[in-house]
Amino acid sequence: MEIYKENKNSKGKSEIQRIIIETLSKLNYNKGRDYYFGGKIEDGVLLLTNNLRFQGKNVLRYQDTEGRYIFKDMINIVSSEGEGFYEYMWERPGYIGKGYRKISYVKRLEPLNLWIGTGEYYVDFQHELQQELLEEISRVSSGERCHIFVGNFSGINLISKDKTRSYLFWKNWWELEDSKGIKIVQDFKKAAEKKDGDFVNYSWYKSSKKKPVERIAFVKGISDWKWMLGAEIYLDEVEDIIASNKAA
Repeated sequence: MEIYKENKNSKGKSEIQRIIIETLSKLNYNKGRDYYFGGKIEDGVLLLTNNLRFQGKNVLRYQDTEGRYIFKDMINIVSSEGEGFYEYMWERPGYIGKGYRKISYVKRLEPLNLWIGTGEYYVDFQHELQQELLEEISRVSSGERCHIFVGNFSGINLISKDKTRSYLFWKNWWELEDSKGIKIVQDFKKAAEKKDGDFVNYSWYKSSKKKPVERIAFVKGISDWKWMLGAEIYLDEVEDIIASNKAA
């Protein structure tokens, strides 16, 4: 709209349209993976796209892998509502197949009877959100005694505040056992699959002790992501805290 307002008194509509298309075609965001697309409302010709096989062509008959006439539907949205969201399946650059769920926002540029849209793949958004959360959790301090961990249901440790166990990062420790032969990670998963999470008791080696020490963890799951989040502490440290509080 800013381009249109700046040029409407000095240039024709076709020239303004060309400037808008050229400007938006150069813009990318979200680390270069997202872009703008759009075209004419009256004839369904796609003027703006990152896919050359659609450039300048009527795309009203194009269907996604689930049979949706996606461009026709998008044009119907902007024609009737002016703007809106639309969910569909689309090919993902660098990946085989066309079955990747995507959501786009489309809007009508009324003075030129154009429509413009931009979208995001669910899987990309989810991955980026997960990485942000892991980075945030890694910065959270729960004190010197209590350690935070995040893993997935397959047994891969994604992060931990326990620096003495850094060798576990990004490895599959599904078969990891404590000093008594308890498969710790498998018990973590059982706890994470419960609605409200659960506690898991096990024994682990402590640098200040010559023998394994009892430890307790509370684990809760994020079922949609197949993640398990937990916090763990040695029981002797809990006893120290209780004794210190009693003395105070």
